[in-house]
Amino acid sequence: MKVNALNLYLAKLIDIGLVVSFNAITDKKLQGNKIEIEVGDTSQTADFNLAHEGSIQHYIDIVNSSQYSALLFDGSLLQLKYRIKSRTIIWHRFVFIPGLAEQNLDNPFHEFDFGGNPILEPRKTCLRFEYDPEEKAPNHPASHLHLNSGNCRIPINTRLGVKKYIWILCELFYPEFLPELEDERLGRNFNDNSATDKLRPNILIPQNNS
Repeated sequence: MKVNALNLYLAKLIDIGLVVSFNAITDKKLQGNKIEIEVGDTSQTADFNLAHEGSIQHYIDIVNSSQYSALLFDGSLLQLKYRIKSRTIIWHRFVFIPGLAEQNLDNPFHEFDFGGNPILEPRKTCLRFEYDPEEKAPNHPASHLHLNSGNCRIPINTRLGVKKYIWILCELFYPEFLPELEDERLGRNFNDNSATDKLRPNILIPQNNS
């Protein structure tokens, strides 16, 4: 998905109420006729520590530095960054950072309400969907989901596109929005994970074999 199409798609997510706002979209030409597309600044915050990913402090740092792509209606954040070549995604990093606080959406950067006792709040984890075939190695699948630890990489049997990523999030957390989205239940028939990783526990996206 190129910049214009992505801009229209994110605007649609605002129209249906899933997204409150999104940051500027940029594209950068890379060697080999590749294009890198990023919504906002999704780089790590200055004080990022992988061991603290998903913490309240991590969430506050991302919001205050505006290092996210889109703000959802419940305070959750999205990070969108990917590379394409000839309209095919060749690398992606899609992150879901669950809302850990109620925000004043009129002033979303500095006002948080973490409710009563934070110790009693349900634990929530970031979901980081990554695809990087050049980094494929034993126990490092080309396409995978990170959970809780930098070493926890659950293989996924296909790379994702932006629409598929949003569909998955809505399937898991926001099913009320599914009727408003294009049907993305079927993934692309593409799996370049290693034979070893294909035998490990996998997240299986139904494939379009037509």
